Amino acid sequence: MKLPFYIPDNELTLRIGKLLCLFQVLSTGVKKTINLDLPKIGQFEFLTKHPIVLNKILNEKDKKTIQLHNSEKYSIEALFLNRAEVFDLKKIKILLKILLSNKYIEAKVLSDNQIYYSITAEGLKQAETLQSEYFQRTRDLNHELKPLVSLPSSTISKLIESHLVHGKKN
Repeated sequence: MKLPFYIPDNELTLRIGKLLCLFQVLSTGVKKTINLDLPKIGQFEFLTKHPIVLNKILNEKDKKTIQLHNSEKYSIEALFLNRAEVFDLKKIKILLKILLSNKYIEAKVLSDNQIYYSITAEGLKQAETLQSEYFQRTRDLNHELKPLVSLPSSTISKLIESHLVHGKKN
């Protein structure tokens, strides 16, 4: 069934821009390129879309939490999370294909036979053009994800799931 209204979060160029910002912040480390796998990309996109869950995880890990905007705390999406977004990676795969075809990211198969993605110089250049307040906020949220980058995606999944199922409080 088609919805009778338009959901901006599903707009293609917005989602591509958000992913570019995610790669810009998270796939470049101090000394080397950090490669992100598909589940981790999906989890990080979910956490930037739902910073209230990110705050709960940061609090649990004894990390500094983020000052949330009212729209991030009290919107319908914040109050009633769609759990399926964490596990449904079909849309992310499509976005990754678009980013790959534009040479904004590259894919590598590493020793564990897993596909990992990282941003290219062209992707960094394109990400720099995204200077609106919305994309700046997205980058700020992405910076808060840095402590989670080194964790396996299965651990991040458990952290997210624990706050969706059990309703842990901040």
